[in-house]
Amino acid sequence: MNRRSSGSLKTIATAEADFRSNDRDNDGAENYWVRDVYGLFALCPRGETVDASHMIKLVEPSLASADAGRPQGYAGLVAPVDAIGSYSPRAGYVYAMIPRDADGRPYDDGTGHGVHFAVCSYPVSPSAGQHTFIMDDTITIWRKRVDGPVQQWPRDLRAEGWERVD
Repeated sequence: MNRRSSGSLKTIATAEADFRSNDRDNDGAENYWVRDVYGLFALCPRGETVDASHMIKLVEPSLASADAGRPQGYAGLVAPVDAIGSYSPRAGYVYAMIPRDADGRPYDDGTGHGVHFAVCSYPVSPSAGQHTFIMDDTITIWRKRVDGPVQQWPRDLRAEGWERVD
């Protein structure tokens, strides 16, 4: 098991819980940031200037820069990626929010927010690792030998070959 990858998923879960319970983006709603991992570092609260001095910084820069989508920032919300440096995998893994739930519905309500979240980490090469890891807002981590990102949360984890990571 890649402990660093699963540990980073737990860091993301902690960041999501903080984001939701403390309304870090100042939108007045209890929701998660589901657009990308990068936003958990570089999102700026409403009413603040979108720049490095106002980023919420709920995850480390090294985790934000390992976002598989290589985000470019979002006008009015998230500081551009140059605020943290260049894209770089973290211990051979990259991270991505899973876009759809088990029923195929998007987690993102169209604003980058959602009432649930799911995230995955996967190796950039076979030498970096053999498993893709997934986790949702239940904070249970699962792993499976899968190439690339997971696009939809599995309907039946065990039947689809996912193994719980304890």
